[in-house]
Amino acid sequence: MFPDFLPAYDAIASLCKLLELLAQRRARPLSDYTAGLPRSTLMHEQVPCPWGLKGTVMRVLNERFSDHEVDLLDGIKVFFEGRGWALALPDPDEPIVHIYAEGDTSDVSRELGAELESVVEGVLEQEEIAARS
Repeated sequence: MFPDFLPAYDAIASLCKLLELLAQRRARPLSDYTAGLPRSTLMHEQVPCPWGLKGTVMRVLNERFSDHEVDLLDGIKVFFEGRGWALALPDPDEPIVHIYAEGDTSDVSRELGAELESVVEGVLEQEEIAARS
C-alpha cells in the first residue's frame, strides 16, 4: 500500500515503485532478476462432468482427501505435504470440472492433477454404471 497515493493495494503503483527502486541500483537489467525466479509448473485440465454430478464429485473428493490439508474456499484444494497442491473447481457455466495442480516440477504437477482427475473420472464411471442398472 502507498497511503500517500492510495489507501489500498494497487498493482500498477507497486510495479512502478519496484522499477523505481531497481533504477536506483543501476547495476543489472530486470531480466537478470527474473532469471532467478522459480519456473511455474501450474497445469490445468478440464474434465467433462454432467451438471447433476458436480455436487457428488465434490463430496467424494472431500471424503477421499479428508486425511490431507484441504482448503474449501474455492472448490476443493488439496495440499500434498512437500509436493504441492491440486484444486478441483466446478465450472459455474459449463458442465466441466477444472483441475489445477502445481508442484516442484512439471511431472509432479501432472501427477497431482492426475490423482484428482482419476477420482473425478471414477465417480463419473460409477454413476454411469449405476444408471445402466
